[in-house]
Amino acid sequence: MPSERPPPPAQSSETDDPYVTGICRWWHLRTPSPELLEAEAAGVLGAPGVVADLGCGLGTEVGYLAGRGWRGLGVDLSAPALSSACASQPGARFARADVTRLPLRTGSADLLLDRGCFHYLRSGAAPVTLGRLRGCCALAAGWPCGCA
Repeated sequence: MPSERPPPPAQSSETDDPYVTGICRWWHLRTPSPELLEAEAAGVLGAPGVVADLGCGLGTEVGYLAGRGWRGLGVDLSAPALSSACASQPGARFARADVTRLPLRTGSADLLLDRGCFHYLRSGAAPVTLGRLRGCCALAAGWPCGCA
């Protein structure tokens, strides 16, 4: 039976990794994003539960939420980014995984957070991936935070 999941995108080498080359400095925030802070202040995030940060990079946002009572899982493809995230964000857990093939069970997350991951998906992959991610979310009403 053929797999319905596409193969994960691969970086050709560590020299292509933006967390090795330093290119990540153009998007990495050392503090939580204003959008996350505004959503939290407005009560949009709801009560702390389980959060999955998709394309977490250095883990700033999932680490922040872990410090606010959330059980956090940061997911990224970059091993160097995850190594740094583990060292700097001790309250969160991290996994190297492709967001198109997340290791999450149905209804296992209360909040899915994306601050710049979906624009890296191959053409046509975003709608399929969004459908799968909605299934991971425990909220029947939908996804409380959209993609940035």
